[in-house]
Amino acid sequence: MQMRHGLAALVALLVTGAVASLGLDVRDVFASAGDRPPTRREQLAEQARRAAMLADVDPARWEGWEADGTAAFATPSDRLDRIRDGTPLALPDDLLEGVLVLADGRRYRQTRRAFESIVFPPDGVPASERGGEDEGGLASGLANGDVTIDAVIGADNRTTVAYGNYTQFPWRTVGTILVAQTDKAGFCTAALISPRVAVTAGHCVYSQKTKAWSWNTWFSPGHRGRGSDRFPNGNPRPVVGLLSNTAWVNNADVDHDVGFLVLADQPQTAALGYFGFMCKDTDDLEGGDIRILQYPGWQYSCAASPDPSGQCFAFQYRGQSTINDDCGNLLEHQVDTNPGSSGSPSYRFVNGDRRIFGPHAYGLSPCDSDDNKAVAMTSAKCKAACNLFANFPSQYASRSCN
Repeated sequence: MQMRHGLAALVALLVTGAVASLGLDVRDVFASAGDRPPTRREQLAEQARRAAMLADVDPARWEGWEADGTAAFATPSDRLDRIRDGTPLALPDDLLEGVLVLADGRRYRQTRRAFESIVFPPDGVPASERGGEDEGGLASGLANGDVTIDAVIGADNRTTVAYGNYTQFPWRTVGTILVAQTDKAGFCTAALISPRVAVTAGHCVYSQKTKAWSWNTWFSPGHRGRGSDRFPNGNPRPVVGLLSNTAWVNNADVDHDVGFLVLADQPQTAALGYFGFMCKDTDDLEGGDIRILQYPGWQYSCAASPDPSGQCFAFQYRGQSTINDDCGNLLEHQVDTNPGSSGSPSYRFVNGDRRIFGPHAYGLSPCDSDDNKAVAMTSAKCKAACNLFANFPSQYASRSCN
């Protein structure tokens, strides 16, 4: 039955679709990356492959989930492919917590019933590995200075991850999101929080510009530069599901600009490990440190770039600062970032354990124009992640929030 649903959506995709500008930020940021966008034939072949991966997945059978038609996808081939607009989200927003889109086009809505029985630990859930807080090469603080349009605040204090560390924890659990499997550079950053789930920014999975979802993307863990050795942890992993908060999808609410990637279940991904994560009130996070691992757009300038050009060049960078203030659910900080850094894990140590408290999402606006912004993960978002762990388990490694 589920295979029939996936194939029906795929057939509908073949015979429909309105020509439109892609409109995703990826075209603006990586227009000169030298990567060839996949052809429409290649996109549809990949669509069919991922539909087969989801043949046995039926979220409508999960507690608190309801089918909601099919989704609109923005593709890298200058098309806005509409399989069919989903039916209106009839429940009030305060009863809806998330929208899940599978790679075969099926869309589902997640209500609070999906996780009302989950009790999330006050200090969060642990990472797969612990480690000392001295990660090496992190700036202890950033001096204020002239603000540039790239959201590099004063001098660029980021450092690059050592070449040999891309296969080590935690750097191998942070990756860039690619449009095609062979791409040299991505358009956003994400970090694993389970063997199959990565957290990122909501606008990395759902575009308010096109009102469409990112279609058939790839997660490249520990991506290292643009050369032939850029995949030190194996080939990029296919993304089979996307989840974001209803307030972001429906209302473009920046306070809820958080998204999740669901990856195909693979043993090499489960072996990478994952970050811990926690949900705290912004007041509790303010004044504490913030560490960010990120993939800035490859063509921007990074002072610590290992490439002679001085361009960021699709390497992973790290920075550290202090959370200066909060603005709603946004956390204001002065870690240098660029387009492409969106979705980067914002984290701190809790008893030697790295815990993400939200993704980086914005440069100098909204709110205070002197600071960059991360989005704090609320309790509902952490519970939504826990629900994903339960519904998308890995046969190669376990993960729960208990």
